[in-house]
Amino acid sequence: MAFVTEKEELKPGLIIFRRGDVDHRMWYCRMKMPKADRYKTVSLKTTDKEAARERAFDQDADVRFRIKHDVPVFNRPFREVGREYLLTQEARAQRGEISKARPKKIRAIIEGTLDKYVGSTQVHLIGDELWGGYPTHLFGHRF
Repeated sequence: MAFVTEKEELKPGLIIFRRGDVDHRMWYCRMKMPKADRYKTVSLKTTDKEAARERAFDQDADVRFRIKHDVPVFNRPFREVGREYLLTQEARAQRGEISKARPKKIRAIIEGTLDKYVGSTQVHLIGDELWGGYPTHLFGHRF
């Protein structure tokens, strides 16, 4: 069975399609990222083809806006961002900008309690409400 079924090109670099590997009939869109060999695929959360076309153009406009205004197109989990931060701190320690012990402390926090609390959460979903629950999670009670 083909993964992509009922494919329709709306414009160069923008298609809608259904997936052949799932039981539902929802539409998806795939957008080619400009100046990159990469695509973004999004569920359009509709079974209606006309609605799917409209939503695909909306998604395409959103991606173009994000690129124009230097806003990330792809979301990443906290765990990935934490690892990147840790690498920068380790490089700083190697250059003597911070102590060699500092990255070890940061690693313990990032890979310990923070990873357990928000490790797989997409960073764009982490806000004040989620952080407000962190002390409760960490210590098991409210202050």
